[in-house]
Amino acid sequence: MKKPSDIVQLKLRFSERLRRRLEKAADESGDSMNAEIIRRIERSFEKQDLLTEVLTLAYGPQMAGLLREVTPAIRAFADSGLNQTLTISRDVKGSLKVGFKASADGEVDPPTDEEFDEMVRRHAAVSKPEGQS
Repeated sequence: MKKPSDIVQLKLRFSERLRRRLEKAADESGDSMNAEIIRRIERSFEKQDLLTEVLTLAYGPQMAGLLREVTPAIRAFADSGLNQTLTISRDVKGSLKVGFKASADGEVDPPTDEEFDEMVRRHAAVSKPEGQS
């Protein structure tokens, strides 16, 4: 079994367009494509960790956890337009509030509809993959 500190080789497949972008970025930074890919992957994890921290500070650990759980659905519909995202989020809003109440043990009131919509808007905006607006 490999140790976490071991360097391993991984074969990747991606589009020629992405390869060119990586090559250009590597040339601009003066690094190899491998170093550029590793740096970008590491940054994506740092961004994810930062997002979790920000959500936890802003909304508490329970709601942050719930928002992280619905991230795939939010992300899938974010490109379709915010109104569609919010409509979809309303379908799961009741379940999230029930889950929030259960996990908060009555210590914290669940968010209002307006607060929930704002959380979804913000989360949809910051959870998009890099390069998407």
